[in-house]
Amino acid sequence: MISHLPQKDEVDEDADGSVLVAYDKLTGEKVGEILVDRRLHGPVMSYLHEGKQYIAIAGGRFDTAEMVTFALSD
Repeated sequence: MISHLPQKDEVDEDADGSVLVAYDKLTGEKVGEILVDRRLHGPVMSYLHEGKQYIAIAGGRFDTAEMVTFALSD
């Protein structure tokens, strides 16, 4: 399971950054986290392409929204 948390108050329009966190879906144990330099604000999507898993989530600010994609390590 993947989740994201703000590094600062999400209501503050000047706040940037999020923490992307991964949990083992069977045990609930945290298996990793990464600091992201932009605000993540959408639902998490996961997909497999050519045998590699990717995680995509909407991120950015009002005028710079983008889809941010991460590849899981092998």
